[in-house]
Amino acid sequence: MYFGADYYPEHWVYPYDGTEEAPEEAWARDVELMVAAGINVVRLGEFSWGLCEREEGKYDFGWLLRFMELLHKNNIQVVLGTPTAAPPIWLLQQHPEILPVDENGLIRHEGTRRAYCLNSGVYWEYCQKIVRAMAAALGKHPALIAWQIDNGRCARAAFLGAGRF
Repeated sequence: MYFGADYYPEHWVYPYDGTEEAPEEAWARDVELMVAAGINVVRLGEFSWGLCEREEGKYDFGWLLRFMELLHKNNIQVVLGTPTAAPPIWLLQQHPEILPVDENGLIRHEGTRRAYCLNSGVYWEYCQKIVRAMAAALGKHPALIAWQIDNGRCARAAFLGAGRF
């Protein structure tokens, strides 16, 4: 049986937390607490696009790999979410046509979760790129037991056309 939790390691790295010398120091203590609580699976990643791709086409999954390694060393498995639920600000500024329009005709702004229109082909194009890069970097990690596509609202095409991992 699985007993799990969501965890957002991106919230606990420098410059958001920690220091330059120990940017991820909160992780070890949090994982100790997970082990003490009997947690054996953690879901992560679905809001981390901005940290995984700070600039277009420049992917960095190293921090996520380090956290997955820490979980693995502690016998905790991973459900990895595609980061498509929170497009990075650079993408939305470069392609404002991705931004959704609400029922009052007001455009939602970048910097929030779900700041995208599901009908945007440009959004889906970038989703495929980040998902393919993430799958290539982390898809064979021994702690990984499942993928979560997006964050529940729409799984339509995070993997559309991506083929096999």
